[in-house]
This record gives sequence, C-alpha cells and structure tokens, in this order.
Amino acid sequence: MQHKIYPISLDRRISLTLLQVDPADIGCLNCVDDRALILVERGQLTSDLADLRCAVREGSLASVTAAQARRLRAESRTSLLAFAYRSDMLDALETLDLDAGLFAQAREIAREPRFVRCDPEVAVRVQELAMILVREGSSDAAGRLPGSDALLVLALVELLVITTRAGLFGRRGFRGERNPERGAARDDPWTIDEVIARIEANYADRFSLAELVAACALNTSEFSRRFKARAGCPLFEFINRQRVKRACSLLKDSGMPIVEIAFAVGYNNLSFFNRYFHRIMGNSPREYRLAARR
Repeated sequence: MQHKIYPISLDRRISLTLLQVDPADIGCLNCVDDRALILVERGQLTSDLADLRCAVREGSLASVTAAQARRLRAESRTSLLAFAYRSDMLDALETLDLDAGLFAQAREIAREPRFVRCDPEVAVRVQELAMILVREGSSDAAGRLPGSDALLVLALVELLVITTRAGLFGRRGFRGERNPERGAARDDPWTIDEVIARIEANYADRFSLAELVAACALNTSEFSRRFKARAGCPLFEFINRQRVKRACSLLKDSGMPIVEIAFAVGYNNLSFFNRYFHRIMGNSPREYRLAARR
C-alpha cells in the first residue's frame, strides 16, 4: 500500500494534513484526529455507518469525523484525496471577516457524515487546490516564497466555498446509493425509515412522490399511509418542516440574507418560503430572526 502525507501549516490553528492514497489504504486515515474531507478520485468507498449505509463512488466528496473515517471501506483500486483538519481551523479562518454564512454552513457539514456526488469540474478544482496547498505550504515558513501564506488562505477558503456549494451542506447532496452488500434497490426496497432519514439529510433536494413510492415498492396510498404513521405528518409537510427547521438555525446563527437562506434550504421562490415558514412557525422569517436575537 502506498500513500503520501503532506503536513501543511500556516500557524498553530490554520493547519491540515493532505493525504494521497493510491491504491486505497484506509488505515492511513487513522492519522485523522478530528475531521476529514475526502474526494474519491477513482473506485468506490462503502460507508458502514449505522445512519448512512451507502456506496460513495468515483467523483464524490465525503465529510466525516475521524471515527467515521475509520468505518469506511474501499475497493482495492480506489484512490483518495483526503484533507484532514481540526474543527478549530474554521474559527481561525472566520477571523478573516469573510462571509459569516459560509462558516455557519461549514460547521453544519462537520456535525454529521455527508456524501455528495459533485460535478466533474468541482472534483478537478479540488485536485488543483490540493496541488496549491502542497506547493505553497508543505515546506517550513522560512523556506516559502513571498505570498505563500496568502495563497494558502485563499486556497483553503475556496475549498470551503466550492465543497459547500457542491452539496455537502445539503443543497444538492445525493441521497446515497444503496450499499451493494444489501442488494440492488429493485430487489431491496427502501423502508419508510430510510426515506425519512434521506429527507432529513438532504432536505434541500427536490423529492418526487412517484420516485419515493417506486423506491419503496408500494402504491401511492399505502406509501402515504405508512409515511404519515411514521413521520407524524404527510410527506411534503415533513419536507417543509425539515427545511424550516434548518432555516431557523440559519436565521439565529448566521448573517445570511433571508432570500439566500430560502434558496439554501431548498426553496426557489421567496414567497413560498415565507408562506411555509409562517404556517409552521407562526411568524415571518424576519420576525423570527428579530425575536431570536433579543
């Protein structure tokens, strides 16, 4: 097994370890002592996490804690690019007085495992940023060229931005491909609990009743009856409640404009967002934010 490890440090708080693994030696992720962002460059990872069992295929990104990283399994020809970092690095970067909403979203990523299929250009850019980080930050401070520290910070911030936009935050996160050990979806229908878990993890996605009914191998009336019995409300009310729940968190903890929050949680129309928010919370997003900050 071969892998390369590049420690990269700007100061005591802004530091990370870049790992290039080819073929995959998941054991090298034992050096992750807090969190990791992983790009699957080739092959496939399998997540055996109790709350998210799925295949993480080529071109996908994963955001996991150290303990979760050790629960991943890889095919023999899988290659990975992993960024291991401590969560307090986000605190250090936030002192640069950049977009507060970005860091609120980045912290949300770190709270639970997330896997997302990203566009090819995103994967290529992540690889390019890794090269910049290695080139500018793998030597000690005394040996760096002028401007290296600035390029390191810019590369780290861009990495946060593009991975957040790619869907790790949930805006376009994929619902997880079925674990191959459990069989194909056609022979192994989803349970209602799995549907609920996927909505909770990917509330900003566009969900189709017909697709979910087919995935569960049920008819529409039976699916609706079972879903309401388990979730306590109909499907689309449940989706809206999950979106509004996340919107409440952003309204309290971030400075994002309300229209940006609406799009971030899955609404493409501000009036729809305002309507559903008022229906569920009893006041408008603006009124909620003002009350939460008193």
